[in-house]
Amino acid sequence: MKVLYVGRPGDVTPGYHDFVAALGAGFQVVRWVPGQPFAGQIQDTLAVADEGIAPQPGMVPQAREAGVKLWQLLLEGYDQLDLDLFKANGIPVANTPGQFSGRALAEHALMLMFCTVKGFTRSQQDLRAGVFYRSFGGELDGRTLGLIGLGASGRGLAQLCQPLGLHIVGINPPGPAADEAARLGVEVLGGPDNLDELLSRADIVSVHVPLTPGTRDMIGPAQFGKMKPTAILINVARGQIVDQGALVDALRSGQIAGAGLDVFAVEPLPLDDPLLSMDNVVLTPHVAAATYETSRRRAAAAAQNVQRVAQGDKPLYTVT
Repeated sequence: MKVLYVGRPGDVTPGYHDFVAALGAGFQVVRWVPGQPFAGQIQDTLAVADEGIAPQPGMVPQAREAGVKLWQLLLEGYDQLDLDLFKANGIPVANTPGQFSGRALAEHALMLMFCTVKGFTRSQQDLRAGVFYRSFGGELDGRTLGLIGLGASGRGLAQLCQPLGLHIVGINPPGPAADEAARLGVEVLGGPDNLDELLSRADIVSVHVPLTPGTRDMIGPAQFGKMKPTAILINVARGQIVDQGALVDALRSGQIAGAGLDVFAVEPLPLDDPLLSMDNVVLTPHVAAATYETSRRRAAAAAQNVQRVAQGDKPLYTVT
């Protein structure tokens, strides 16, 4: 049975090889060739394994015509997909949700916390200028960490921070995630309506929610106005959750003290973006989930779904 693997052009991540290894015998995995007619490539295909491209016009109807039974993402986010289009064409979409990447995101968020609080960017500038002994940083002990979202990565960060002397508060709709966070020692303030309270109390604000119409630009000028001037913002979720222009203004004016970012409103980040020249910002190029371990976990989950569909079973982790 044929599976079409749709990856980013030039991508050299291990995802393809991990997926092929996890899928095992009985399947032919063919790599998508950008620029070549999709209709010919999708013929006789059981499922599409997608590393996160935005499908080009016509690809979804052509997949329906070819009899595709599953569009399987090898990532958690699906904001790049028109889910209504998939529903209209009768193709289920499944992702690999937070439990497969939560540890990687949590560790990366913690790294950004350390680097931002310690003034890593400024210290590197001093190092390269031959200036020693001048850069000063802070400590995490005694600070309050505010978690916007208590899914797998938010809870994972809370667990990592337990020994570090941080008080942790969080917001999340009621349910198992909030209950588990409370068992980890997180003071659950409530749901999204309690965002202002979290922002006003937190020394470090870390974003752990998906991008949806309700979370787009959820942190903008008014929200930065609620934060302490000594606060820092960490974002390993999606760039569009934060109003990036308002963030730049808040950093420049001293409304907040710093930021650690793995995601941006526009990616790749333009080389003239002001964030790249700020010494109170630590940046990474959307790689928080790019660990070998996460790749293997996602590949195994995606392969399991393809195998289920091949056997006539319903896929897991559907988002349509």
